[in-house]
Amino acid sequence: MFKNKTLLYGLGIGLIIGSLLVQLMNQARGSAPAPIQTSTPPQASAKPADKPDAKQVKELASQYYQVFPKEEKLYTQAQADALVQQKVEEAKKQAGAAAAPSAKKTYIFVPAGANSTQVADMLYQSSLLADRKAFEDAMKKDQLSSRIIAGLHVFEGQPNLDEVIVNLTTH
Repeated sequence: MFKNKTLLYGLGIGLIIGSLLVQLMNQARGSAPAPIQTSTPPQASAKPADKPDAKQVKELASQYYQVFPKEEKLYTQAQADALVQQKVEEAKKQAGAAAAPSAKKTYIFVPAGANSTQVADMLYQSSLLADRKAFEDAMKKDQLSSRIIAGLHVFEGQPNLDEVIVNLTTH
């Protein structure tokens, strides 16, 4: 009748074994002892008039509750959130104060085919160079006039002449 008899036999056997495993797990869970047992501690029944000490109270209460000493400060969720928010604001203020004196970044775009004179003018206008002539002389002396890389160049702070030349000729 069906071409896939072995597949159907496998599915049937799998379902039967799966249901047997589920029944076995249900019976194993039902036979477990009850988790809560009411019993009086032996010391409490011997001395009912005496107050238990801190260690006994912790042991008895640790079954159901958390016990903390009076001196320990406990916070509600709202108080904890307020403290966290306050610490975050303090950290932002400190980060803002620390980030303010950061070095100034200057971006220069050098077009393709620009010569050292044009680049010197751009650097002078952006106040990265104090002397155009010194830049041009250094470029000619090292024969780097034709090695200026076109594109965006980033300068941090106030670089010296050698740093400017290295930035423009390497990438």
